[in-house]
Amino acid sequence: MPACVAPNLDAVRGSMDFDVIVLGAGIVGVSSALHLQDRGLRVALVDRRAPGEETSHGNAGLIERSSVVPYAFPRRLGTLLRYARNRSVDLYWDYRALPAYAGWLARFHLYARDYYSALATGKELLEIDEHYGRGFVWMGSAHLALGDADVALEWFQRGQALERAVRSYDAMIVRALAALDRKEEAQEILTRLEAESKQHYVRSEYLAMGHAAMGDLDRAFESLERAYQARSAGMIYLHLDPGYEPLRGDPRYTELVKRIGLS
Repeated sequence: MPACVAPNLDAVRGSMDFDVIVLGAGIVGVSSALHLQDRGLRVALVDRRAPGEETSHGNAGLIERSSVVPYAFPRRLGTLLRYARNRSVDLYWDYRALPAYAGWLARFHLYARDYYSALATGKELLEIDEHYGRGFVWMGSAHLALGDADVALEWFQRGQALERAVRSYDAMIVRALAALDRKEEAQEILTRLEAESKQHYVRSEYLAMGHAAMGDLDRAFESLERAYQARSAGMIYLHLDPGYEPLRGDPRYTELVKRIGLS
């Protein structure tokens, strides 16, 4: 998906409701904006020129001879102890970031369809940080992919009961309810989310998962088109996330994957 395509300015002027404004669309600014959006925040990325046309344009083109050969992993016990204690200028690590690293591993297993490994990693992740909201999403998704909708629903609901839960993830509850044939409850949540999306930011790609689970493929693709136009970061997982499985036999799915550049 080309990052330099300008947004619909009329839509931006009509809804100036953002959680975060990122100033500067270089590599750091774009990366920060995408990560914030992936966490469910409505982000405005502001620059006087198109993304990547200022400092990042020149710096990204440099080839540094000293970095061609990777550093060897240290094997001396003294060196490893210095690294572990954060007493080396070569490496600094923050133990508070460990849940985020475990989160990427859980997501990797989920998207690789190694669902039992995703569950094992997700369990370890939530032992480190019991309030890591996306961990509940990945646990529920793995259980749902394994056909255990009751347990999936429990995980989704536990995650959405957290104080800082992202409301877009309510669509995960819709998926589990639909699998349990509790369609009226699922539709009630979807209707609420659609109404909320007109007032504040709701991730349209998650709405698409909900509509797909309910068998409404037309509305699912309408939601995906909105996500595409909004340059939503989650679209890069369209070909990987099991939540899009009901859409993968539709020609519109193939066309959208090609448009994004994932095939």
